[in-house]
Amino acid sequence: MSTIINIFKHSSFLLFFILCIFVSCDDAENPVQPDKNNLVDYDQFSRAIMSDFKHIGSLLRNKNSKFSDVPVVMNVAEEYYGSTSENYNAFQNSFDKMYHYKGQKSSESLLTDFQRKATAEIMASVTMYATVNEFQQYLDDSFQKYLNTDLPKNDKDFILIFIKLYKASLDYLVESPDLMAFDTENVSRSQGWWNKWGKCVAGILGAAGTESLAGCGIGAAAGLVVLSIPGCGVGAIAGGVAGALTGAAIFC
Repeated sequence: MSTIINIFKHSSFLLFFILCIFVSCDDAENPVQPDKNNLVDYDQFSRAIMSDFKHIGSLLRNKNSKFSDVPVVMNVAEEYYGSTSENYNAFQNSFDKMYHYKGQKSSESLLTDFQRKATAEIMASVTMYATVNEFQQYLDDSFQKYLNTDLPKNDKDFILIFIKLYKASLDYLVESPDLMAFDTENVSRSQGWWNKWGKCVAGILGAAGTESLAGCGIGAAAGLVVLSIPGCGVGAIAGGVAGALTGAAIFC
């Protein structure tokens, strides 16, 4: 038995030595490898959020309404989630917070320095791109950059979730211009709307993402658990985005 133990010890040391030579001691040529399980989780998160956006949007269309009509938005959310569900209560709370959003950052203190700086940099970049497609590509590139960057788990999860939420919100905005109370006649043929009101809406959507995730405590906890935190499921996040879209109809 002692012989087996000694062999195991020496084998473990040899494995460690080899890994050090080919991985740990050569970080420049061996970037951080993304966690494939987390990639699946991030994609599932994005699909869950987009699914809620589309269901709520479909109900708004059935009522010939838009996000600018607050009572109808709340009515369709109640119809979709159920009046007694936790998701509906969370939707209401997040919607009200972002609908009345005027630039105040009530949840900023819950973020780390990295999270504040990274989200601020991404949101400030919205003004640098001539079309929404270019900005969406920037978000995709940013996701890959942070995915392959060595960061504390809570910071990495937060920024990647934020980017996924931001991208899903913009995707929905592009797919559903008819639900916005703006001049959207030529959205499908031209991206002139991006400079007219799109950048303003995008800025508010970015703030909604930051506030929603920070309010759920995502920045403080390691692990992709946003959809399983009580009061912080898809209802809360969809409510924040819906509130942002409704508020944008007034402020943009």
